[in-house]
Amino acid sequence: MDENRWDPEVVALAHAVKLDDPVLVDRVWEPLRLAHAIHLRRDTGADPLEFAAEALTIAERRGLLRRLAIDLINGELVLPGFEERLTALLGATAFNLQSFVNGDFTPKSALVSARRFLDSCDRVCRIDVDGEHRGTGVLVRPTLVATAAHVVQALVRLDGGVMAALPGSREALRLTFGYAEDYLPAPAGEPRGAGGLQAVRGSDEVRVFQGEVAELHAQWLAWCSLPTASERLGLEDVRDIAGITDADGPWDLALIRLAQPRRVDRRTRLSTQPPADPFPVHVLHHPGRASGTAEPLLWSIGRLDEQLGAPAVRYLHDANTVAGSSGAPVFDDEWRVVALHQGGGRTLQAVGDAAGVLAQARNRAVPVCRWLAKLDELEDVVPYLQEVGGPAGPRRVVGRRGTQERLWRALREGAPAEDRLLVVRGEPGTGLRFTKRLVGEYVRRYSDGVVVSLDVANALGTDAAGFAEHIAGALSAGLDVACGAPVTTGQSRVRDGIAPRLGAVLDGVGGSRAVWLVFEGFDRARVSDQHGIDNLLLSLIGALPDYRTVRLVMVSWQQTPPERFALSVEDLKPPTAEDVACALVGPGGKPGPDDVAFAEFALGRASAENLTGYRAASRAIELIRAMLKAREVA
Repeated sequence: MDENRWDPEVVALAHAVKLDDPVLVDRVWEPLRLAHAIHLRRDTGADPLEFAAEALTIAERRGLLRRLAIDLINGELVLPGFEERLTALLGATAFNLQSFVNGDFTPKSALVSARRFLDSCDRVCRIDVDGEHRGTGVLVRPTLVATAAHVVQALVRLDGGVMAALPGSREALRLTFGYAEDYLPAPAGEPRGAGGLQAVRGSDEVRVFQGEVAELHAQWLAWCSLPTASERLGLEDVRDIAGITDADGPWDLALIRLAQPRRVDRRTRLSTQPPADPFPVHVLHHPGRASGTAEPLLWSIGRLDEQLGAPAVRYLHDANTVAGSSGAPVFDDEWRVVALHQGGGRTLQAVGDAAGVLAQARNRAVPVCRWLAKLDELEDVVPYLQEVGGPAGPRRVVGRRGTQERLWRALREGAPAEDRLLVVRGEPGTGLRFTKRLVGEYVRRYSDGVVVSLDVANALGTDAAGFAEHIAGALSAGLDVACGAPVTTGQSRVRDGIAPRLGAVLDGVGGSRAVWLVFEGFDRARVSDQHGIDNLLLSLIGALPDYRTVRLVMVSWQQTPPERFALSVEDLKPPTAEDVACALVGPGGKPGPDDVAFAEFALGRASAENLTGYRAASRAIELIRAMLKAREVA
């Protein structure tokens, strides 16, 4: 062996490994090599010491040396002095290797893992049908909940080749988030035993919180793929995948649409390709009780140890579940959803005698990668605001559906630059000045973004540099740009100096949160350096691909944005009869021909009162409500 090829400390460690039994060495190295896609294999004709030095070097560079050392110690394949030499290589450690007996040292960041776990709990819901508990679901997009199709199968039917919800099914379906035990103390002043206090465990008062019922969209069934016939009959053989194809399933999956997006700090993490080897899993679920009710949120731990099909169409795991757990998310150790729990054998006898039950019994789950593409297809259901609050009280939103669709796209994490610019133009009466309030309310409800409004009319006498400082100041951020005379703010200085520095400030001021800048008043502004300010704004727009957290809303701006942003411009029109009808039917509703005709009549009455635009639409709504109320009284 040429010891000069390797680090001396690695060579010293290799000398402390027993190499006289290559079979035992293979039992340690081969599992590690396969689990981490390492190409080095032991050659029977190679120098054992050379192989040990190379394997230890690879393990050190991959961060696997401590894991390999534990396996060598547990396999009694080390000589005296091994631990001292390992310490010389890795540095002093705060633990004794012999205290680790399972051969697997994979510690996790305590707080990061705990927060991911709690985030995951917030996304899980119990699902009841007609007052009885049926299953569990998980929020996979702000408006979409995934569960097993057999959980809601009684509420759907095949209609024209696709699954559709039965009439009245929305009222029968109930999704509850946050139904869980917690051990928060009772609120101050609350009598002992109130507020859902259920039990005392040791010295800790454990309370059950009833949770929050989510409002469902009028078209609540976004997509459905029923289970196979054998799955519906009882999964007597959990390894049976007859009739399931990689392209078409069936997947035993239902995607349920909510009327309003749920506020979550981060998007649900989904794993498209789990490891090929067995790995630990966590199931968050609401098992059912004999009474037909559900358990508060529970946590089961197991291993996903078999994948059926190539590519896999079903997974097998051994986390304990019962009826009511169907549709529950199956997480990996990083708290990414890898699958939805489906079910298992209905009786222990189906898997053999008592001695073989633990070895053979498994539960099935449907892989995420089989239904992930559907989420992107279905996510664009926009939650339209019906009212916007303000100092003078709430104001009904009529029309502006196009604006809200653009805002919804801009809210997305990782939204492309074209979706993060909105240029709004329109004539008086189209709601142009209402844009600022609409943006503020939309962002407040559906994200944690920061909204700052700037009136360009206040920039009178300001050049591009001063305007950049004004923007940064509105965000309480400093910007070191000298405000010189307008002649000094040429296009190149704006493009290459002022705009990049301002963009960097904007992109960093909100941290991971989106920063929304709403510019208005272009129709009233008479600034001394309009050309310089327009160049600054055009430069910011052109650099939007680099500023991932920045969103720009330009109200009444008449300049032409760069060509790639042509679709970012919206020209407002006065509200139509259909806009009025949509404002009256409520979230998720779709007006019928009679509703639109009624709205058309009311708009005509408002026009007869010499009202136009937004005022006419608001008056039409008042008239319709009055007529409907009079009809009820009659």
